[in-house]
Amino acid sequence: MAPAFGASSSQQQRENQRLERERERLEKERLEREEQNQLSEEQREEIREAFMLFDLDKDQKIDYHELKVAMKALGFDLPKAEILSILQTHGSASEPANPNNPHHPRLLLPFTQFQSVMTQKILARDPRDEILRAFELFDEGGKGKINLNDLRR
Repeated sequence: MAPAFGASSSQQQRENQRLERERERLEKERLEREEQNQLSEEQREEIREAFMLFDLDKDQKIDYHELKVAMKALGFDLPKAEILSILQTHGSASEPANPNNPHHPRLLLPFTQFQSVMTQKILARDPRDEILRAFELFDEGGKGKINLNDLRR
């Protein structure tokens, strides 16, 4: 009788672990929805448009190059290491890009993960940094002020 008890205890542990993983997944989805609700409709649309524009093969997943360009279009020019980190953390492996080298599958980021990552990035922006960047675009020569000629060019 002891083995039967051990087997059911083991089954119960697996079931508890499965339920815990499911609870964590649902909580993560709820938090992502809350974050997305903090964005304006216009910001959510910009994220969607950037993804759709740069998802060149229209498979609802973007690779490293597509991700880099889509993020840049949204105002985030990240170094290669950070983009790779995003893909490794949030992406999934596809079929190897090069069939002769099956050890290096391409990492792809699905739309839902892209949306989540970009929502976090947008919400983490410091408005003062955004204002300073815009100011620097007009401040010809870095003189600390914008004159009429700067605005005309």
